[in-house]
Amino acid sequence: MSDTIYCEHCGAPNAADAKTCVSCGKDPLPEEHLLLDFLKEHTKSALKDKAEDKVYNVIKNWLLSHLYGLLVTVTVISSTVAAVVSNSANPRVVHFPETPVRASSPSASTGLRTEGLYSGEVIHSDAGDLYWKYDPRNIADTGALGSFTRTGEYENSYVLNKNGAEQILFTAYGFGDTALLRNRIYYSELINGINILSCIETDGSYSRQFGEGEIQGTDSTGRYLYYSPSGSYGIGVIDTDTDRQSVVSSDLKYLTCRRDTVYAQRTEGNILTLYAMNTDGSELRELCRVEGSQYITTAKMHFNNDTVYFSCGSIEGTGGFYQGGRVIRVNNDGSGMQVLAGESVPAGADFTVHSDGSVSTHTRDQEEDVLFFQPMRSWKRTNSGVYWINAETGEEELILSNEEYASGSLSTAFETVRRSGSLVYFRIHYMEEDSSSDLGWRQGYRRIRSVLMMKDLKSKTIRILNEY
Repeated sequence: MSDTIYCEHCGAPNAADAKTCVSCGKDPLPEEHLLLDFLKEHTKSALKDKAEDKVYNVIKNWLLSHLYGLLVTVTVISSTVAAVVSNSANPRVVHFPETPVRASSPSASTGLRTEGLYSGEVIHSDAGDLYWKYDPRNIADTGALGSFTRTGEYENSYVLNKNGAEQILFTAYGFGDTALLRNRIYYSELINGINILSCIETDGSYSRQFGEGEIQGTDSTGRYLYYSPSGSYGIGVIDTDTDRQSVVSSDLKYLTCRRDTVYAQRTEGNILTLYAMNTDGSELRELCRVEGSQYITTAKMHFNNDTVYFSCGSIEGTGGFYQGGRVIRVNNDGSGMQVLAGESVPAGADFTVHSDGSVSTHTRDQEEDVLFFQPMRSWKRTNSGVYWINAETGEEELILSNEEYASGSLSTAFETVRRSGSLVYFRIHYMEEDSSSDLGWRQGYRRIRSVLMMKDLKSKTIRILNEY
């Protein structure tokens, strides 16, 4: 180093070993410059004096001008690492990186609001109907019993349908139920054989992946989204106000959300345990335990004030038939459990709760057989048509007669039925028998066409939203 240094505060020349400036009295060479002097001393021999001094001064000036920013960056990184380490012991908090999703510029969709349910196969909003417009190549042409495999080879379009005019909001490998919460679309997409839960702003300005998961439902305020992290089991919660994601359980199965309570079940052998928790996933508590057969599950659930009513039994056989079981009621605090039907003769899955708390039930033998019975489904198809099941009472309402959806000699398979107020949406496959796709005793079918249909229960009008 040279015999003279210049004070960093006032610029006055000082001896190299000076501790105070001869002009201003301050330390002429603060400690943060010692590293720079060390680097200069040990690189000087490899550089010409003039070039070395120039490089040294450039580096020094840059470091001085960016010193505060570097300190802030180091502090932020340290805080982030500490937070990750702190949260590593808490399995309820898992964050995933953002990933881009191709989006158009749906300026007309900004500020979308739902009218009724926040999630489903179709969402009715104040601007129109939201749903997936499937690429026909993503659905198999043949399948047993009208079950057509869905693939993720091609992107599907998520559209807003307003008075028959479709506007593409974005494209992705998405499918199934979606949710509209805080002006974001939440959806599952099939990537490398795994269902990934994702979201995107309706204007395309933000997107994110949350990891493996499928949408199960939302709370009644539209703040919390519930999903299954792995297959149909496990319960995850996303607080859409804060983007905070938590996993409540890896083995509980989501059932439904009513008012300020989420209901779930766990099955262990022939024991079914019913649980309740707050809408944010906190205060998980056991309501009751029921002993049954090996494949016991909750079939239907209805409510009357603070009393929970549910039917439970087993689903067995290659046809997935409900074998019957019991109808039980229990208070929302876990007290007062009582078996209402099915002690001597197996009760059917469906039942009705009356305003006075009494229940109408029937035996399993009085119900029509349903292939591959789906627990907790809000609709059912019978020989006379499609019925909607009231979530509170269990009362049934005919919403679509056979004549309204029949198409000549073609058979039909309903993939989904969703309702928002007086509007009901049906996704239906029209098909014909195809023995080449038989699977054992299961009849094979060839898909001729599929439709997404909407019916207004008030006007009795029916409109085709999409056909593929």
